[in-house]
Amino acid sequence: MCKDYSVTFYSKERNVCIAKEVKQIVESKGRGVLYIDNIDQFFINRNSIIRHFVLDLTSGDIDERSCSLLKLMLKEGFVSSVIIICPANKFYGKEFYHLDYGKNFILDLDTLFDRIFENENAKDNVLIGAWRSEISNQLCQWGFSPKCNGFPMLIDIIIYYIQKRCVVRKLSQEGYVALAHKYCVTSASIELSIRKAIRVASNNKEKFPVDCATTNKGFIIYAVSQLYDVLSQKRNKVAGY
Repeated sequence: MCKDYSVTFYSKERNVCIAKEVKQIVESKGRGVLYIDNIDQFFINRNSIIRHFVLDLTSGDIDERSCSLLKLMLKEGFVSSVIIICPANKFYGKEFYHLDYGKNFILDLDTLFDRIFENENAKDNVLIGAWRSEISNQLCQWGFSPKCNGFPMLIDIIIYYIQKRCVVRKLSQEGYVALAHKYCVTSASIELSIRKAIRVASNNKEKFPVDCATTNKGFIIYAVSQLYDVLSQKRNKVAGY
């Protein structure tokens, strides 16, 4: 199984000691850390797996623009948490976690990540359960049968792209590979099972969407575009936005 690289670390002064300590704590919890050289990389290249941002400001401040962008990303749910390592007398806003780089730093960060990850896992379980129910009901309305082997796989790949927070425009093998790990089969098997489920459902002319293609790419794009708004609303409710 691929490691969950959901934490990104940036140090304004490239503090190697703090970077190693953050990495040690994060990896002890079964996750990985992505490092960036400047904060704009986080805004420009941020991808769907990043949920937490650790920002080392022990030797410098963050500019007002970047601070505002981070607050906006938190508000919109593009990241789950921002941890700022800074002197005790610094405060950048109630939206962020602030940690003093003192003698209790490692213990404080370890405790904080425990709380963040535990809360995140609980929310994920609730959210994915709500999403699966919503998608399952909609697929049945479109003529799909829950008894079909590809039915749960189709639900999972729709969730995968919804979590990307974008409407799919180009379907790649990435989603199939992710599901292959879960189901312990090849990505080709996942693709074939989903194709069969779509083909069977498309035979139900009374229920299958008339303006929807019957290819994997065509149907998944259609399903994500139709379900994105309602599932995003459920995500925001679970996240408390």
